[in-house]
Amino acid sequence: MKSTLAKTRMKQMWTATQAWSKLRFELALPRTGSSLARHEQPKDAFVLSGVTGYDEVRDRAFKMQALRDAGGLGETKLYEQVMQSMCDVNLADAYSIQMQLVRLGRTHTVHAGRHAGWKVGATAPGPQKALGLTEPFHGPLFDRWIKQTANDEVVELSLSQLGLGGITLETELGFGLAKGLEPDDMNWQSIEAAVDFVAPCVEVTARRLIPTAAMPLSPAPLVVADSGGCGAVIIGKKVSLAEVGLSADSLPDVSVSVELNGKTMGYGNGSSVLGHPFHSLAWLAKSLAARGHLLRAGDFVITGTMHGKTEVRPGDAALASFDSNLGALRLQFLP
Repeated sequence: MKSTLAKTRMKQMWTATQAWSKLRFELALPRTGSSLARHEQPKDAFVLSGVTGYDEVRDRAFKMQALRDAGGLGETKLYEQVMQSMCDVNLADAYSIQMQLVRLGRTHTVHAGRHAGWKVGATAPGPQKALGLTEPFHGPLFDRWIKQTANDEVVELSLSQLGLGGITLETELGFGLAKGLEPDDMNWQSIEAAVDFVAPCVEVTARRLIPTAAMPLSPAPLVVADSGGCGAVIIGKKVSLAEVGLSADSLPDVSVSVELNGKTMGYGNGSSVLGHPFHSLAWLAKSLAARGHLLRAGDFVITGTMHGKTEVRPGDAALASFDSNLGALRLQFLP
């Protein structure tokens, strides 16, 4: 057993080293005429207030990406290097690192995969206070983290592959966009018209970067730079709002219950998400616009937890049951 674990660790460390080397090579390629150069990118997207500029952002981004590929192994030199590089990073810096990861996800198919959309976190006062924030935060979603499932299918997730700590289950409503959202034209009707589908979702959060006594870093920049701390997103059946009798008016009333190993752990509803899930979409559109990005057609967004969070451990079995004919999601957590 010990030998098998050691081999697994060595394989993960080798994977991280390869990923880091490959990403360094890709980022060093000439940009003239490339898709990387053609992608829209505001000139201030990579300007950091605490470090020296684009090269530092790029360096931290590819280290962060390699660390995610390794599962956030704390014993690796890469982990130590990433933590050291985050010592002077503030929230604005963290968002710049995040946007560089988005850029990579829109132009490369390796590592975390293609950029698929966004998550909104800390949509209630409690989590905001814990992170030292006065508003929510956002993070990118990449297609490798997303698992589409059918009703009654049990999705198995290995916790050791997700991160070092902070592994929790959150229940959310996810929305696929048929068209982009303009931050200057935000009302329930325009948002509802832009929604292609709604889906019940479970996000499994996982933190790769953990503050310690020796390195007591501010938690919010660590979470934001680490793509909002997303480990995996499980998506149930995608349906139009009309198909299940939902509308902008009824979304706050959509409810969910969470069971862990047969025991009820909590309840929640759409009103727990900034009062209305569409408020979360509106906040995201405005926050992205302030950083030179837009919510685009084809983006998928999970809007924030409905029931709070439930800590999970290896061996746990979870059931998230949504009403309004949205169905249920079943998860089994492995070591």
